[in-house]
Amino acid sequence: MLTDDELRAIAEPILEILRKMEKQSDEMMMEVPKLHLVVDPKMNDMIVGDIEISAEDIKQIEEYLQCEIENMMHPTILH
Repeated sequence: MLTDDELRAIAEPILEILRKMEKQSDEMMMEVPKLHLVVDPKMNDMIVGDIEISAEDIKQIEEYLQCEIENMMHPTILH
């Protein structure tokens, strides 16, 4: 299980790219994008920087990123 600091260190570059994409877009997204990380099934664990990441950690990263994306996007709901 990743610590909060490790989780933020991994997620922040991804979130920064999404923020840049949002600024470049002229249109507001009507729904929150869904994020899914795809990993080569032949790989057991991987290392990002000096952080070892397991398959369970990937799920944790996805959940963290999705929550941050939802907070960042503030979608509008049309009725």
